[in-house]
Amino acid sequence: MARLLVVGNYCHDTVHTRRGTHRWAGGSSFFIGAVLAALDADFEVLAKVGEDFAYEGAAARPARVAEGRRTTSCVDDYREGARKESFDALCAPIRPEELPERSELSLACAVAGEILPETFAAMRDRSEILMADAQGLLRAIDERGRVRLLPLSETGFAETASRLNFLKANEEESKFLDIEALRRSVGVIVTLERKGCVYYGKDRELKVAGYPVEAVDPTGAGDSFFAGFAFGLSEGWSLERSLKLANLCGSAAVRAPGPAELSRADLEAL
Repeated sequence: MARLLVVGNYCHDTVHTRRGTHRWAGGSSFFIGAVLAALDADFEVLAKVGEDFAYEGAAARPARVAEGRRTTSCVDDYREGARKESFDALCAPIRPEELPERSELSLACAVAGEILPETFAAMRDRSEILMADAQGLLRAIDERGRVRLLPLSETGFAETASRLNFLKANEEESKFLDIEALRRSVGVIVTLERKGCVYYGKDRELKVAGYPVEAVDPTGAGDSFFAGFAFGLSEGWSLERSLKLANLCGSAAVRAPGPAELSRADLEAL
């Protein structure tokens, strides 16, 4: 059994910025896996792709191929500032029976509804520590592939989410959460881009400064943050030190297109 389990599908990403268009593999599990591999973590990934997956070998861990399905295809457009996101294709969902029997620390990081409510509940039952990215719980995708966010209370994930160990959200996603209610039982982390992050727990609130860098491509920053935080916890680090590593990994992700590239100098900055 690997120490960390990452659950969520890989994608084909198309990213439009004012600097041009970039196409590469994507999905939260892809970016998280890249950071965990760079940190030499003990981890597995449960992800699915279609028969058309174009980046075999690019991911840190192989995916399962869903016969007769296309790979989830995501388009991120930053040319007007705030991200506009849509999906051209959705791969098969991940089902409870595909999960391992037990996991020490699991990360639920769906991008397009591939973690079903019943799979999320099974992850809770089978994981000693369960962390989730809010985007996988709040996103609704219409028939044209457009993304909107729903309040957590209006999704099928609210009950299980209340039993999480940690829930990560960006500032926009945090508006769809009842943080004051969640923090009674869940550690809620809100990322603030270059400003760092804030942790909301039952008895404490902790703000951790970020590492400002020039943002070339912000895709995968939140995922890289999540990976750094999970790695720190898995190593027995304190909450504050784990969040510092998370901020560092998030800042490394925006310096260039593609997964975060971490150096020993980066880690020594801690």
